[in-house]
Amino acid sequence: MATLQSLATNRTSLVLVVLVLVLLLGGSLASRGDESVQFRSCVSRCREVERGESDAAAAVVVPRCHEDGASAPEARVQFSWDCESECQYRCMWAIEGERAEQLSSHRPEKYFGKWPFVRLGPMQEPASVALSLANLVANGHCLVRLVRIVRSHSLLKRDRKAAKQLNRGRNARLWLVHFVLAVNAWTWSAVFHGRDLRVTERLDYFSAGAVMVFDVYLSCSRVSGVSNVPARLVALCALVAAYGRHMYYMHFFKFDYGYHVGLCVAAGIAQSMLWIGWLLFSAEGRSHPGRRHLWAFVVGVNAAVLFEILDFPPVWHAVDAHALWHLATVPLQYVLWGFVSQDTSVNAIG
Repeated sequence: MATLQSLATNRTSLVLVVLVLVLLLGGSLASRGDESVQFRSCVSRCREVERGESDAAAAVVVPRCHEDGASAPEARVQFSWDCESECQYRCMWAIEGERAEQLSSHRPEKYFGKWPFVRLGPMQEPASVALSLANLVANGHCLVRLVRIVRSHSLLKRDRKAAKQLNRGRNARLWLVHFVLAVNAWTWSAVFHGRDLRVTERLDYFSAGAVMVFDVYLSCSRVSGVSNVPARLVALCALVAAYGRHMYYMHFFKFDYGYHVGLCVAAGIAQSMLWIGWLLFSAEGRSHPGRRHLWAFVVGVNAAVLFEILDFPPVWHAVDAHALWHLATVPLQYVLWGFVSQDTSVNAIG
């Protein structure tokens, strides 16, 4: 009877967390772009000068969309730096330069949701590109190591019975999906920070969101210990459907930054609460050999979020709070790995 009550409680916990996230996915928060008449006027006159419809005296500091008045370098063409985007980039710095001269304490303005960054070749945010690639390598390394653990423990179909007895298989599959999704997300993060386009923006945001949403399922499934396959599939399908609805709204109706960030924050809080509750109140969590790594990861990743909240302008026009957040998450991947390696070697799945 006690076992049945425990299983019912675990299923209820899983369903409740999924329902909360589904409700969060159904709402929206308002967000506002950063536009100015001065910037639009500058871009318009830059286009006119390029087409020969205006003389140089009528244009602001930027007379043409390319330095030499000729075509853009090949590397920029490959990154889709056309005349329109060049005008936007040059006008941004022209306006910021004028403001810096006029104001003693000048704080940069955001353009298209981003601080002004100095390009490195064709790359828009070189520091964030490098740090995204560092996270990609770290997650890829963890993924390779996990695959080796799975193989070494014979967590394959030919040894299914032993895998069930050792309680490793399901945990390993959950963490494998996590690292695959993380590698995908950091790949698109590097691409997006290299060049902010409509397609790269969506691939970056949606890929990162997919990791957050799946990790809610992972933490809830791992913490609750639900082994019933239909129950897990229902919960996963509900999350996939809710996230699909979210992406549909964002892509076809309004790409709302506040809405998406709110979703990711809610997913992060849900995961942290689940792991902390498991570590504090579960006998398994209190005795798990990787518990110290999990504690360090939960505390570290939530502390790193402070960089996103601070959101200060970039130092040297290159390193902003977002880049520092990317820097902080590189070692945290290995802190998490300390828990994952123990979890897939000793614990649950069937």
